[in-house]
Amino acid sequence: MRDPDDIIMYKAFVEKFRIHIFLNGLDVEFEQMRGEILSMDLSLDLKCTHAYVHHEANHQTLMTGEVTASDFMAMLARRNTPPIRQDNTITTLSSSMITFHSFDIRNK
Repeated sequence: MRDPDDIIMYKAFVEKFRIHIFLNGLDVEFEQMRGEILSMDLSLDLKCTHAYVHHEANHQTLMTGEVTASDFMAMLARRNTPPIRQDNTITTLSSSMITFHSFDIRNK
């Protein structure tokens, strides 16, 4: 198999075979998604197929409202943590707040 066309065809075959193995391992709840992926004319690679399944699974979870306790705690923890600053520069919002507070102090 030294012909470049044969190598390209073989790699495409192996990639499609990997996608079929991945789709075969999905749960029953992803059966419709499996059919959608297999009926696509586009030749998706394994990474794109996984990303599509992951995106659709997240979308289904959000639409059905099935949020687990760990998801809720992760969202709560993310909401309550202050943003991490990468540098020591003052942003325009914080500089206007400093000006506002110093203006209040001077008027008292």
